[in-house]
Amino acid sequence: PARRPRALPTMEDAHPEGSPRDRAVLATLACAGAADCGYLTWLKFADQGPAFCPLGGSCGSVLDSPWAYAFGVPLPALGLALYV
Repeated sequence: PARRPRALPTMEDAHPEGSPRDRAVLATLACAGAADCGYLTWLKFADQGPAFCPLGGSCGSVLDSPWAYAFGVPLPALGLALYV
């Protein structure tokens, strides 16, 4: 006898909230982003000197540039507020 083709998955078969693995990956990435923004915000407000820059170069020049602010607020602080 001939085999019938399997039916394609329907919307009822999908996870509307995402799989637990997908949610864990997104939560991990969000925590990393919030930690990064928190670190850069702390550096800016505590005046702790140059930022840790694993690739070399001058990360401090980026944080002190005129484009590092939006409406007078440092961009890392805005990013941290959006993560939280």
